[in-house]
Amino acid sequence: MKFALYLGVVPCLLLAAACADPDGAFDEFVDRSAKAGAASSTSTGGDGGAPGCVVPAVGEIDGDYVMVLSAKLSPKKPIVMSAALTSADDGGKLSVTMHLQPLLATDRATPVGAAIDPPAFTVADDGSFTMDVPSTDIDGTANPITGNTLTGVAAQVVGTMCAPADFICGTVTGTVTTPPVSLDGSTFTLQPIADPASPPETFINCNKDLANPLQ
Repeated sequence: MKFALYLGVVPCLLLAAACADPDGAFDEFVDRSAKAGAASSTSTGGDGGAPGCVVPAVGEIDGDYVMVLSAKLSPKKPIVMSAALTSADDGGKLSVTMHLQPLLATDRATPVGAAIDPPAFTVADDGSFTMDVPSTDIDGTANPITGNTLTGVAAQVVGTMCAPADFICGTVTGTVTTPPVSLDGSTFTLQPIADPASPPETFINCNKDLANPLQ
């Protein structure tokens, strides 16, 4: 992106006669670059950790969350789950256990079907983590895309967890046996529930794009 901005500014600097304010254009470019750098440095999502990330202390993240799984097939119609997080020390690393409960697609609040209990995962020093979800089924009433039960869902959830962990996001890869689809290119978000009467916004990715509203 910075390379593209240079291309836009350099010709203006070289051909000052054709530009109304070359110095102003360069100042704007520097300002935009600084802002872009600041935004990327505070990211809490993605695959490679976050610069300056401080991993939460044991117990700091414990509590109830909303997890949004946005399939690439239809990203604006995500599967929403409640998530209970508990943490522990694992040889100096933060170990996290997540208990997931799919929610009714039509209200994103009512528990439906069987819960999902992936194995505990550890958080690296840069905040990055990978959670493997073994083959499981998700009840059709939690599926807003077709309403059909998803069987043999095997996924890998990759993200970054930095204190205060008030917005966690990342990518999802994997497969579904029935219907036979790939989850590669999918995304997730995880947000704490501060007030059960007022759940957080249904963001579907690290850009905080919103899911379709409930019908």
